[in-house]
Amino acid sequence: MLKKFFALLFALLFVGAIPAKGAEAVYINTETELAALSLRVMSGDSMEGVEVYLTSDLALAEPFIPIGNADTPFCGAFNGGGHTVKGLRVERAEGYNGLFGCIVGGSVKGLSVEDAVILGGDYCGIIAGRIYCYGGYSSIVDCRATGTVEGACYVGGIAGLALSAAHGVYAEVLVSSCDFSGTVKGDIYVGGICGKAEAISTASRAESRVENSESRGKAEALGKYGTMVGGICGAIGAKSNGGSSIAAVNKCLSYLNSVAEKAAAGGICGAVGSEGYGAQAWVDSSVAFGSVGALALAGGVAGRCEMTDRGVSAVKGSVAGGNVVGSDIYPVAKGDGVENCFSSEDGDIVYPIEAEVPDYGRGDLNGDGKTDNLDAVLCLKYDSGLAILGVAAKRSADVNGDGVADNLDAALILRYDAGLNEL
Repeated sequence: MLKKFFALLFALLFVGAIPAKGAEAVYINTETELAALSLRVMSGDSMEGVEVYLTSDLALAEPFIPIGNADTPFCGAFNGGGHTVKGLRVERAEGYNGLFGCIVGGSVKGLSVEDAVILGGDYCGIIAGRIYCYGGYSSIVDCRATGTVEGACYVGGIAGLALSAAHGVYAEVLVSSCDFSGTVKGDIYVGGICGKAEAISTASRAESRVENSESRGKAEALGKYGTMVGGICGAIGAKSNGGSSIAAVNKCLSYLNSVAEKAAAGGICGAVGSEGYGAQAWVDSSVAFGSVGALALAGGVAGRCEMTDRGVSAVKGSVAGGNVVGSDIYPVAKGDGVENCFSSEDGDIVYPIEAEVPDYGRGDLNGDGKTDNLDAVLCLKYDSGLAILGVAAKRSADVNGDGVADNLDAALILRYDAGLNEL
C-alpha cells in the first residue's frame, strides 16, 4: 500500500503528467498516471479547459477510484486515442461509479474499456456514472465497453445517467457511436447504453440524445421497484417548465435481452415520457432483436410511451424484432405515439438501419444455443397469447413445417429434448 501511495505521489509531484490548473494538455501513458489523474480531480481540480490524452493501452491491476464525483466532477476533455483500458474494477457502496464518476460539461471520446466490473449504488456505468450539462455541451462519443455493471438507480453499460438541464442557457448531452457488451443490473432505470437520458428546461433549450449505438448481453431491473429497463436506455424523459427539451434515441441497434421484475421493459427503452409544453421524447429509426420480459408493460421497442401536460412522445420508424413475454405485452409499445413501426407480426419488414437478423437454429426459440423444454414453453406461451415471437424465433419455431408455431411444435420440441425424436 505504501509503495502504491509513493508511486502516485511521485506521479503527481514530479512526473509532470498532471499539470497545474489551467494548463492546456495532459498525457497519460501509465496506470499510475491514470490513478494520479483521479486523485488530482478529487483534490479539487476539475480540469476544465484541459485536454487529456491517453497515449497507450493500460491494464489495471488494482481497484480504481473513479475520476470525478458529485462534489468535484471532471470538466475536461478526455481523448482515448483509440486505446484500451483493461480490468477496470470499481466496487463500493456509494454512488458515481465508472472510469469517470461524474462528468459536468466535459467529454470522453475514442476509448475502449474491456472486462470491467462496476459494483455500487446510484449512477453506475463503465465509462461514466453520470454525465451532466447545465450549459454548453457534454459528450461520450466513439466509446466501447465490455463487462458487468451492478447498481441501484441509473445503471447503464456506458453511462448511468445522461442529463441536460437548461435554465436560461442551451445545454446538450450526447452519447453517440458507443457499443456495450455484457450484463447490467439495477433496481430502476437500467439500460444497455444509458440507464436514463433526460432533458429538463426552465428556459432556453435542453437536449439529451443517444444515437448510433449498439448493445448486446442482458439488462435486468430487479428489486424494490424492478422497473424501466431497455436494450439502449431504461428510460428517456423530457420535461419543460419553460423553454424546450428533447430526449431522444436515434438509429440504435440492440441485441440485448431486457427483463423487468415488475414493469416497463422494452427492446430499446423501458419507458418514453414527456411532460410540459415544449417537451419532446422519442425513439426513432432504431431496431431491437433482444428478448423482452416483464409482468406488465413489455414492448418490442418500448414498454410504454406516454405524454402529460402537452408534452409530445413518440416511437417512430423503428423495428421490434425480438421475443416479448408477459401478461401485458405489446408488439411495439403501449401508448398513442407509435408511428410507422414494424414488428415480427408484420409481413415485410423495412429496417431503418443496417441490421443483421439473428439465426437461432431449428427449435431454439429463445436464442440460447439449445433446443429444450424452455423453447417448448415459449412456443406454448405464444400459442396462448402470452408471448410475441421475434423474427428469429418465428423462423425457428415451426419445426413441423406446417406454417404456424403452435402446441404441435412445442410437443415435438419436448420430445426432442427427451431424446424421443429428431427435429
